[in-house]
Amino acid sequence: MAARRSLAACLDLARLACREARRAGAEAAECSAGLGRSVEAELEESRLKGTTRHSGESLSVRAYYRGGRGSFVAHVLNERTARDAARRAAALARAATGDPDWRRLPSPRKTVEVASLFDRRLANPRAELVLGAAEEMLDNAEQEAPGCRVSGTVSVIASRAAFANSRGIAHTTRGTSMSAGCLAVVRRNGRHGSYYDFDMGRRLSDVDVPPVGASAARGALRYLGGRSLPSGEMTVVLGPLAAAALVESVVAAASAESIQRRRSFLVGKLNRRVASKHLTVIDDGLVPGGIYSSGADFEGVPRQRLTVIENGVLRCHLHNTYTADKAGTRSNGHCAGGGCAPTNLRPELGELTAAEIVGGVERGLYINSASVAPNPSSGDVSAMVDFGLAIENGRLSHPVANVNVGGHVFELLAGIDAVSSDCREEPGCILPTIRIAKAHVSGSA
Repeated sequence: MAARRSLAACLDLARLACREARRAGAEAAECSAGLGRSVEAELEESRLKGTTRHSGESLSVRAYYRGGRGSFVAHVLNERTARDAARRAAALARAATGDPDWRRLPSPRKTVEVASLFDRRLANPRAELVLGAAEEMLDNAEQEAPGCRVSGTVSVIASRAAFANSRGIAHTTRGTSMSAGCLAVVRRNGRHGSYYDFDMGRRLSDVDVPPVGASAARGALRYLGGRSLPSGEMTVVLGPLAAAALVESVVAAASAESIQRRRSFLVGKLNRRVASKHLTVIDDGLVPGGIYSSGADFEGVPRQRLTVIENGVLRCHLHNTYTADKAGTRSNGHCAGGGCAPTNLRPELGELTAAEIVGGVERGLYINSASVAPNPSSGDVSAMVDFGLAIENGRLSHPVANVNVGGHVFELLAGIDAVSSDCREEPGCILPTIRIAKAHVSGSA
């Protein structure tokens, strides 16, 4: 059993499953085989609710016949299971409706090993580690805001996996990650305030858990007693988390799968302006230690660095092999399961600091954290502001409540007139502050 759990043994099983699927009548096959371990501590209402440990193994076979696909997942890693899963996947593929647009699986291409995605200290997740970190996070929150109520999680995940397909791709990966999230709720004199913050990383040294609690508690105090704003057009400043939500939604809409199905607001926008000249966004799946980094995507195609938006112009789509074949191009390593998705997003920084950006606003709204994301098909935006502050005479003022930001994503993107020179960084990702000169804000004041 121990031998079966080595990476080399996982790769042998993945190759075996691909061969067996072909023998069972599939025209092509791919297989991933791996093991994962995790441990999580959960806080609820400032008490340790529980700790969960999980250990599992899985083997997933995807077989293809005339474009039809059959998939079968097993949760035992051995030869008998691999052969059985492969035969079942092949039978399902032969029974599936064909897809004339499906042509092939990718062939081998040179990949690079991305550094700092694995930490031996996290390879065997320990309950003591997450429990201690969760208690420190709770203590920090209560020291910052005595009497606050804290909920959240601290978790560690470790995985080892192998991938192979019937055209010769074969590689192994191993990775670790640690994450912490904290929601603090404060009540003072009949007023209520709450805030959520987090940290995450691939290595233990990338994550500092206790300050997450203090940050959430400070935010909860800052957002005590929110009140609404008058409705109207005004400047909106997106803090790092809110800006990241907008940028990610726009890049995700560049998925070639969504565009080819005409389910994206970016249909017909390739090499056309979709935002102001201030917005340039890089997608880079090869950043060392990046939370979304890997040497290859879900189907074994090498990751790469892409300029998705350049000075406001959409320069590329995110492709897997299927969508690339339909478009007459080559996959750029963005397969994510059955579709296409972004990796680490890194907007190009501007010239003004975040403080200077806010300082240039006479009257407006600062959004710390909210999903200012458009409908992926229509591009319409209607976002309730969870954590926002009024801007008055270049200063952050009172917290807001019952405020909504609306409009169309192209209007918001065209209105970007500043991207900050400083930023929040999460492993692999850059989160700057972004200012939108004019947006429609709905309030009840």
